[in-house]
Amino acid sequence: MIRNGSKRLVSVFMALILVFSMFGSLVSADGGAPTPALTNVINYINFGPYAGKIVNYSDNTGTVDFYLPPGTNLGQTPYYINLGISDGSSISYNNGVKDWPVPGSYPWYVYNPNIFKVASGDGTYRNYTLKGYASELPTSNDLTSFSINGIVGKINNDTDSVEVTVPYGTDLTNIKPQFSHNGFYAEINGVAQKSNVDAVDFSSPVLYKIHSVSDASTHDYLVTVNVLPHMTLTLTTDKASYKPGEPVVVTVSASGTNNINENGVNRIKTTLEFNPTEFSVESYIDEDDEYTEGYYKPLVATKDAYMNTPYILKRSSPSEKYLILDLHSDIPFKDGPIYQVTLDSLDTLGSYVAPLSIYIGNVSAGGDYIQGSPIIVNTLVNVVAPSSEKQITQFSLLGNEGSINQDDSTVDVRVPFDTDLDDVASQFTVSAGASVKVGTIEQVSGTTPNNFTSSVTYTVYAEDKSYQDYLVSVSRAAVIPTPNSSKDLGTFSILNKSGIINQTAKTVDVLVPADADLTALASHFTTTGASVKVGDITQESDVTLNNFTHPVTYTVYAEDESYQDYKVTVNLAPPVVVTPPTSNPSPGPGSTTTVTPTPTPAPTAMPKPFYNEKVNIDVIKALLEKSKSAPAVTFKDVPANAPNAKAIELATKLGIIKGNTDGSFHANATITRAEFATMLVRALGLTSEGDSSFKDIKGHWASGTLATLKASGIINGYVDGTFKPNQTITRAEIVAMLSKVMHTTLVKNEKFNDVSGNWAEAEIAALSDMGIIKGSADGSFKPNANATRSESLVMILRMLNASLGDLLDIE
Repeated sequence: MIRNGSKRLVSVFMALILVFSMFGSLVSADGGAPTPALTNVINYINFGPYAGKIVNYSDNTGTVDFYLPPGTNLGQTPYYINLGISDGSSISYNNGVKDWPVPGSYPWYVYNPNIFKVASGDGTYRNYTLKGYASELPTSNDLTSFSINGIVGKINNDTDSVEVTVPYGTDLTNIKPQFSHNGFYAEINGVAQKSNVDAVDFSSPVLYKIHSVSDASTHDYLVTVNVLPHMTLTLTTDKASYKPGEPVVVTVSASGTNNINENGVNRIKTTLEFNPTEFSVESYIDEDDEYTEGYYKPLVATKDAYMNTPYILKRSSPSEKYLILDLHSDIPFKDGPIYQVTLDSLDTLGSYVAPLSIYIGNVSAGGDYIQGSPIIVNTLVNVVAPSSEKQITQFSLLGNEGSINQDDSTVDVRVPFDTDLDDVASQFTVSAGASVKVGTIEQVSGTTPNNFTSSVTYTVYAEDKSYQDYLVSVSRAAVIPTPNSSKDLGTFSILNKSGIINQTAKTVDVLVPADADLTALASHFTTTGASVKVGDITQESDVTLNNFTHPVTYTVYAEDESYQDYKVTVNLAPPVVVTPPTSNPSPGPGSTTTVTPTPTPAPTAMPKPFYNEKVNIDVIKALLEKSKSAPAVTFKDVPANAPNAKAIELATKLGIIKGNTDGSFHANATITRAEFATMLVRALGLTSEGDSSFKDIKGHWASGTLATLKASGIINGYVDGTFKPNQTITRAEIVAMLSKVMHTTLVKNEKFNDVSGNWAEAEIAALSDMGIIKGSADGSFKPNANATRSESLVMILRMLNASLGDLLDIE
């Protein structure tokens, strides 16, 4: 018996337990977020000396577990139950049939599970299931299984994680997972969880806490739910339209197949269903493949293979309504074609739909298959009437295009004269769907050979089996001789005096009588070329007159339009000196008188003019006289103390240079061949004389200037007929041009250390002796260096100065 005082102490103690129990129900097991408030709860419960382990669930249920010492006979010793419930609630037992008596008055054998019902006046209630165990309190708290909709998750106790992969389209926001554990209970954010009852949002990873029975410890598991990616499937047909009865090949292609994890698990498996309501499946994989009901062989046997090429499918038997292919679980997909289905086209014209249903699922490491929802794809098949078109629309032979006459159904091809026509394949195109034969031989464009030495008949068959013959005729072009490239002078003579022709140096030297007038002579010549010109004047042997007081350049043109220059030099023979007889006294009888002739005085040699016959020294003198009254022109980048400042100022007065629009001269900039030619023409006062015949100056701003220099014999251009006006000019090229302006005596000397062997070596030596060019302090001339605007101008002025007796102040 418990005394009244003791009863009061027990009541106080039980009240404290109630307070602490209520406080504990408001916080999570790890002291974190508060647990949502629950109603109709048992706050504490004791089974004799043993306290019950209470768990409250959110679905108005709860559990109470009593752990008695090991070996306890659960059916022998009853204990009285004491408990406390929430305010305003009542409690009954035996599934709510009997009201709960006063505390401590109900004996209970723990082997017999019992249900207590805690209810409120508003009609709500919570049912508690009481169980007893004769064992030590369990110390483990592991999650032992976890699945979603029958899909088993992978539990990893090393990483305390769970991963589950579900089909594409699964709603992650309202999932009731199935799980088991060996702990006391599981909870999420302080809310106890019941397997297959409580819905959870798995849109992001969820932390499950498994509570221990023996203490307050928990085992936390992070549960991640993955959704299979959405593989996109497309269907294409091999043609836009089909003829009645023509097979239709449907290709199924996949994209977005990157759903294979790093260790090859969770691979995709598909099932293809084809409903042949209007079409039947025609083709198959292999005649030797055996199919049995409910089982389909894999298309690929190796685990390392991928479905990245199309495979032909067939039904397991002619009576099957659906074409189903269940792929081997170890075959993953790659983007690209995966299936090909060949259908029998209908005989009736029109457009028809071939429906295909494809199921996409996942195969786990254990072989479990998770199938997703079907994807329905409709393929439109157009059945049209066979075409009657039967034309050859293009025809060529060895790259030679043929001329097609559709009215006469003929093809004419012209090929080079030396073409071998015995065994040649033609290239052709015909109407869509048509085929071609020569006799009974099927023709393949670019492949099938024929003998075209005589006409060949091509028969074009339309889809509707009608046909049209084309007569193909091939003719050879006439022989076109290769233009002759010969361009030599064979013989050359003047005044019946044969010239000495040097074919290596391309020179001709002729010696004529001392009293010959060289200003207007006709030469006699023979040539292997097609024509001969001096400048732009075509030469006719024994007819065309030239002035041979200086060397004349004969240009021989070949049939292929190439040319060769010959430099013709005519020299006067030395005069014959006759000694007059000496006068003697009258001879005596019998004597003979010897008469000595009076010697003829040698003619005084006329000095050669400074310039060639095209340059008028009087014009240059007139330009000099005019410059004396011309205003001085200055440039913003040429100060008075700059090198060559005097020369630049004089050149502006003579009209040789004008400078740039911005008031600058750019003395140290390079100069092009056309720019130098323009300065030289202005300095010499030359005027235009027509077309230069250079093939790269048409439309060029300096074309007139270059024509003038070509006519004056100062420039010849390159052997390919070009002048290259925009190319920068070298110092050697300037020397070569200036040497052709003057009558120079070509010599060789060792004045410069870098011109030996240069193509303009003799011209450089001659102009150096005349003081027109100068070298560098190191003894070099740098013939191949690009000339600057100022140094090229100074060379021209030095030449003018030499011809005028050094009247100019230029340095």
